[in-house]
Parts: sequence; structure tokens; C-alpha cells
Amino acid sequence: MRYRLGILGLAVIALASIAGAGSRSAPKIAAMSVATFASARQGDAQTEQRDDRGGAGTIAGLRHLSVVGSTQLIVDGAGHTQSVDANPYGVIVVPAGVGTGHGLAAGDLLVTNIGGEDQGTTVARFPASQGPGHLFNVQADNATLGPANVVVDAGRSAVWVSNATGNNLQVFSAGGAVLATIQDAHLNHPWGLATNLGGEDAPAAPAVFTSNVADATIERVVPRAGTTGTAYTVTPIGRLGMAGDKTKIGLAWVPRATVKGRAMADVLFAVDPATNGVVAYPNASTAGPAGAGITVFRGRPVNLPNEVAVNPLNGDLIITDLNDNNLVEVSPANGRVVGTRQVDNAPVDLQTGNGSALLGLAATTDGHGNLVVYFADDNMNTLNVLSP
Repeated sequence: MRYRLGILGLAVIALASIAGAGSRSAPKIAAMSVATFASARQGDAQTEQRDDRGGAGTIAGLRHLSVVGSTQLIVDGAGHTQSVDANPYGVIVVPAGVGTGHGLAAGDLLVTNIGGEDQGTTVARFPASQGPGHLFNVQADNATLGPANVVVDAGRSAVWVSNATGNNLQVFSAGGAVLATIQDAHLNHPWGLATNLGGEDAPAAPAVFTSNVADATIERVVPRAGTTGTAYTVTPIGRLGMAGDKTKIGLAWVPRATVKGRAMADVLFAVDPATNGVVAYPNASTAGPAGAGITVFRGRPVNLPNEVAVNPLNGDLIITDLNDNNLVEVSPANGRVVGTRQVDNAPVDLQTGNGSALLGLAATTDGHGNLVVYFADDNMNTLNVLSP
């Protein structure tokens, strides 16, 4: 979070959130040690090649920007509105398959509040993708500190959160109770999160993937049920270059993708802030260390990427750009830019990062099959949505 809203601004957002409830249709949701890493990068993409597919079904066709609700003024477990240490970062749309009666429901949105100086403690839930936001993690826990990202295991009705400051991963029930806190020598202030859990195309090897902000490594976390509970094995599978003292690597997993003309399965995409790019790790659920991965794209117009989501309509990658506050859409099939969309016009101080707003995002479709993109605006402490 770089700027703070005044009392009047917060009041306006709160009223907008409350007034907007019910006015928007909910989206239709279609420890192991590794000593060495390979360093070769494969398949470098050409910079700034343009693709003429921009339009309907891409971010170029998203013309309406609106506020879903405040991530700072949210409803607590007692039904009262409270002001929390916000700075929204991670965003996820709850997928189909979450059991009824568990608190969460398909189409809900979850947003992590990393907080000022990364000392936040809350995750906000927006029921049916509408405001106002509600406190999700209603049971306070000291390990929940600086929550950066969030994913949902629909099959188990569980929510995973990466705590960058707390240096752990946590697993929550769909009702917001802590089920497990995972600490491991390979976790070095975890940031990004992605998962292959719970979907129809989930591979035989279930896994959650995370990235470390302090050393730019990527880890695979495998849950294994045992007689005394669930154990978690953490295995490093990739390493990227550092971009300053904190390297924020967003992740996205898909069961299959075409990358630079090659059909691949079980693909983990990771932003590469050091090269302004995105890399791919095929067979991510089972493969050993793959170093820097396969380059999908790098260079302008991307300018310090932070997160990545997959366009559900065409498989393109939608990337957040911290230094320009843009969304950039790139085709992994050919490494070309499909479209660019600025979503916050605040100027960014490249020395301090002040003004950098665009952090977490999630891409889905609405009830009519149109692309919809939700994103957290760190300057305004809001969850916003882009729609046709």
C-alpha cells in the first residue's frame, strides 16, 4: 500500500460496497533437499511482438472498471464493520466443488491483506463476488502475518494462504479456522501460490506451489495423509534471478498449455521480475529441479511483473505490471503481446515503489461467458473488477 484514503474516501467506498450488494451477477466458474539447480534458460521470446487477436475475450475488450468493495472496511464475525490493516495483495475466485454449508461458496472472492510494512493479519471474503467484504479468518492466529496470496483446494474445501512475514503456509477450513501451519527449511518467506488440487483435470500427484520472496526459489508442497494426520513435503523445483532484496514471483497452474508451439501438460507459470518475463515449468507436479524454466516471454511492455492469471477463454497469460500499473496479456503459444490495459493512473516512483497499485488478480467468466478480471488496488485498498 502506497497511499491511504481519507475518512471521506473510505466512507464513499463503504457506501458503494453496500449499495452494490445484489446488483452484480456472480461469475460462472467454468521436506526434501535438492542441492543444485540447472541454470540454462530455454526458448527466449522476442520482445514486444504484437498479436492482432486483441478484442473480445481479451483484456482489450474490458471497458468497464468498477469497485467491488473495500478491503479495509470489512464486516467482522459479529456483523460489525471494522477497519483493518489492509494493503490487498492476493485474489482468488472460489471454484466450483466447495461443499455447501462450509462458509465458502463457488463464486466467492478471497483477498489477502498483507498490511502496512507487511504486518497485516486478515483475509477478506466477498460473497458471490460482491461487497461488502467479510472477515474470512475469524479465528485470530499469530502465524497469520503478512498474508500475501491465497488458493483454494475445492476437493477438500480448504484454503491455503502464504504468510510472507510469518514465513509459513497455512491451511484453513472453508469456515476460516486454521487446520495446519506449515514451516519448513525450504520456505523462505513464501509469496506466490498456485495449486493443482481439486479440479477435474487434477493430476495424480496433488500439489500446491509456492515461491519465496527472499531467495526467488519455487517450491512444490505435497500433502500426504497419514495415520497421525497430514504431512507436507516441500521440494524446491525452480530458481529465478533476484530482483532487488525482495522478489515477488506470482504463480499460475494449468493442466495443459501450448508454450512456444509445444504442447505441454501439468504446466506451472511463474513471473520473472528480474527479466520482466514469464517462465513455464512443464510436468510441475512430478518433475525434479528445473532451474530457470522455459521462457515464455520477456521484455517490454511488461515492467516489473508481480502476478499472473490465465484467461479462461483462450489460455493467454494476464500479467500485473508494478511499475506502470498495467495489465498485459501475452499468448504463451507464441510469446506475443495480445493487449495492454492501464487500471490505475497513479505515477510510480521507481526508487521507492510509491504509487505501485496493481498486485493480485484473478480471471474468470461471468454468467454470459464473458471474460471478467478481478484485481486488488493497493493504492485505494479496494477490490476492483474489469468487465466488458
